[in-house]
Amino acid sequence: MPSSTNRAARSALSVAAVLAVLTCHTAAQAALDARANMTVRKLPVGSPTPVLVFQDSVRDLDPTGSFAGIGLSPSLSYVTPESGARVRYGAITSFAHADGNHPGDAIYYSNAGSSGRFTDQFRMTSPGVTGGGTMTLHATARAVFDYDPQGSTDTTDFTATGAAYVDLFVNGRARVQDRYTTRYWADISEGILARMSVDVRSLNGDVSIVQHDTLLAGTGYTVVQHFALETTFQFGSLININALLTVPGTANACCSPGDGVDAVSNAWFRWDGISDVKLADGTQVTDFEALGAVTGFDYAQAAVVPEPSARWMMLAGMASVLLARRRRNPSGR
Repeated sequence: MPSSTNRAARSALSVAAVLAVLTCHTAAQAALDARANMTVRKLPVGSPTPVLVFQDSVRDLDPTGSFAGIGLSPSLSYVTPESGARVRYGAITSFAHADGNHPGDAIYYSNAGSSGRFTDQFRMTSPGVTGGGTMTLHATARAVFDYDPQGSTDTTDFTATGAAYVDLFVNGRARVQDRYTTRYWADISEGILARMSVDVRSLNGDVSIVQHDTLLAGTGYTVVQHFALETTFQFGSLININALLTVPGTANACCSPGDGVDAVSNAWFRWDGISDVKLADGTQVTDFEALGAVTGFDYAQAAVVPEPSARWMMLAGMASVLLARRRRNPSGR
């Protein structure tokens, strides 16, 4: 018969084993989160008080591929922005369209934005390999900013902004923190008919860019950043990934009927795989896996950037039709 001491020891070991299993289970976590928001206001001619036309925000936590999107009612023929985000493990796409214009009876202006996030955990494993090592994580961020003035650009003051904020944390440490900000404006009193500024700032030591070029209006300005991040790790241990992409935009204009400005921002972030896996002594490891502990996503490979959903494409198409109608008939009749 086993002694009471042995039984107590085995019981303690059993409890410890259960707790270890539970701890491992709860430690491995993953989540997707897509959000979109929009506010549209108008300032009636002769009134000092703006009127709220539309305001909404949505959030989607669908674990199969999160999507959130907002589009305005077709009845608002002068204000046609939309925004949305789509998220998968390893990739995020965000889109925002702000529209500021003056159809004659009021000055419309809008804020539109979206954001997406994925969090995941994966383990680096290789047959018969334990201990520590190093690896290089790869990722790419891309943002396109497009401004389109409407009406008379030599008599109208307007301002619009677009931005993309990219963050990647690995085991709680910020490895990517990029801020791409753009502004497009005209100030007739200062003799500025149209000007665009671009500011790119990166945690990874890239040179900040500030650019003024009126020719960029309507053609879009693209920022592309590639990241190669050397990281230490332990084979078999969880590696935490937290990626966030946010795209805000604003647009407003005055003062003549038919004048305005569109601001469109479109950005994505993509995980591009893992290379240069080495042991602590520098020995190269070629046979390895990097599978999400919950999702099974293969972080050793590049992700696929999610395309907009059918609903999102429908909203964008509807906006284009309404925008074309507005340009053909700026008086609103």
